[in-house]
Amino acid sequence: MDLEKPGPKSHILELIRWWEKSGHAVTLFIPGFSKLKSHKNRLNAIFIPVIDISVIRIIMFQFLLLFYLCAYFFKNNRKIDLIYDRLYILPIIPILFARIFKINHVIELNGIIREEMAMNNNSKLEIAISMLLQRFNYKYTDKIICVTEGIKRDLIDCFKVEEKKIHVVSNGVDTKMFRPVSSDIIFQKYGIPKKYLLVGFVGVFLKWQGLNNLIKSIPLIIDEYQNVKFIIVGDGPEYRNLSQLSRRLGVEENVIFTGSVLHDDIPSYINNFDICVAPFTSERNVKTGLSPIKLYEYLACGKPVVVSDIPGLKECVVTGNCGVVIEPDNPDELRRAICNLLFDDEMRKKMGNNARKLAEDNYSWERIARRVMQIIRLL
Repeated sequence: MDLEKPGPKSHILELIRWWEKSGHAVTLFIPGFSKLKSHKNRLNAIFIPVIDISVIRIIMFQFLLLFYLCAYFFKNNRKIDLIYDRLYILPIIPILFARIFKINHVIELNGIIREEMAMNNNSKLEIAISMLLQRFNYKYTDKIICVTEGIKRDLIDCFKVEEKKIHVVSNGVDTKMFRPVSSDIIFQKYGIPKKYLLVGFVGVFLKWQGLNNLIKSIPLIIDEYQNVKFIIVGDGPEYRNLSQLSRRLGVEENVIFTGSVLHDDIPSYINNFDICVAPFTSERNVKTGLSPIKLYEYLACGKPVVVSDIPGLKECVVTGNCGVVIEPDNPDELRRAICNLLFDDEMRKKMGNNARKLAEDNYSWERIARRVMQIIRLL
């Protein structure tokens, strides 16, 4: 499992919080170097001491996980009702342990693992081994929970998993933390006059986020609407390319790269935005579909959104009438959508109100956690 990134970390912490609130005892097994260690005061967690070195840590974690699971199991008089396994790369111990001791086992999937491994430059051998282990996991687990229909289709087509075993449950958002509030943090921090409207993005700078298309649309946008700034919150592998592209296009004064921001501060940043964007590329995303936490955070803060026509995004935005859906990889269409919203205050307000309602009604972590628990109770 990869819990170093904000999305996965938020997902698992919120599920645990709501399950414990519902009266369930939850113990989290996690590598000792994980950033989740900073949450140890609010988690019933066992931190497994492993070396933070790629392949070594994966192998060590598997062996040590077996030891700690056995110790926990016998210490608690063999009382484990369920193993909830967030699957990533080379899993094997949880499913073996569950089968040996006849414990219910559920897998959660947030992507197509072989494609994620290829993007992370894992070797062909590592991917082949992972595929074999996945087949074993999918065959013997009791239920699989995935965040998109695209992942479900891949499980059926590639691994021949029975459809009745698979359930689709989206990601969610903390609607108490992410809510409409008054904030001037960006205007104060960067000295931006209040006459400017702000178009914002929050996330990791990866190619498939489509930020290069956002940068390419900026010269077109400022030709029509001058009083606008683009706030890009986060960091990642594409930062250098994006900053160079903004300079090459002569729009560096219109773009502010904030760098990494504490998760607790992100709601304040989003609440400064007038429009939020998620311009994902078609590559990688159309096949898998998307359930991005960033989108639900935008919606929960009551912001109109501009999103690419990707499964999972389109249905959400169209159903809630909370934004504009555009063709992926098309800077001109992105320009048109953003400009239409910049010029229409009433439309932004209406879509923002719809966005907040959609987040509360459909994407709160409480609702997501309850849905997962309903699936588990069918075991």
